[in-house]
Amino acid sequence: MRKKMVIARILALMMTMTCVFGIGVINVKAADPFISPTTINNGGVGQDYSATLTWNNNNRWPSQFLGQVVVVWSVVEGNLPAGLSLHGKDDKTATISGTPTTAGSYSFKVNANSSLSHFSDDSFSSYTITISAEPPHVGPPSSTKTGTLCSHDYQWETSVEPTASTDGEAVEKCSRCGHINRRQTISSFSTYMQSCIDKIKKAKAGDTVIISDEEWNSYPKSLFEAIAARPDLTVKIQFPNEKHLMYELTINPNQAVDTSCDFYGYAKMISMGATALNK
Repeated sequence: MRKKMVIARILALMMTMTCVFGIGVINVKAADPFISPTTINNGGVGQDYSATLTWNNNNRWPSQFLGQVVVVWSVVEGNLPAGLSLHGKDDKTATISGTPTTAGSYSFKVNANSSLSHFSDDSFSSYTITISAEPPHVGPPSSTKTGTLCSHDYQWETSVEPTASTDGEAVEKCSRCGHINRRQTISSFSTYMQSCIDKIKKAKAGDTVIISDEEWNSYPKSLFEAIAARPDLTVKIQFPNEKHLMYELTINPNQAVDTSCDFYGYAKMISMGATALNK
């Protein structure tokens, strides 16, 4: 299995090197697919139960090949509560559903095996579901005005803000009793890149926009499309190579911008004229 995972990483790297010279296409951190959410809701005996799991590509398989990637779901350790089963809903999602028959706490590990041709990769996530003998009640009775069980009004909110180097988290939380139904990771890479794009869009004509971070050494197509849409700016992109030496790519006003690649690794940006800052 480990051999297959290594081969999958090599294949994904090779396929993402379209339009790129050398290496450095995949961003430093967004490399491993993962399953979300990290926790799922509890249940009660005799009560219908359903939880949705989602496989997140996280830039492992190139976007142009995602339609060909097949994801197979399975429970590889532990057991689901009696009465529940795991169903692959489609290529990217699965559901744990059914009607629990036995109270108790059940811990298990889910695997999402993503494959393309003869290559495959595994993503794992561990969960614990507690099945109560009574219908599930989340949140104290005092959380409602009448002292009865909360009917729940779930709304998504950000519980941990992402930074350029650390992921954040969003939670689906009841506005009445505070119970958290689901959690979702907020990608630090996606958030940082969107902030860079917003910075370009909001700049005034004639400004010099500097995008500098020692964490990431590749940038998505959307960033270069935003630069191409602002020929009235000077944009400087500062990034590390594989040895953590900083480089700078300067795009001057009215300069033609290459928007043909899905990702621009450090090797590609060096081929576009980036020069070392700390020789």
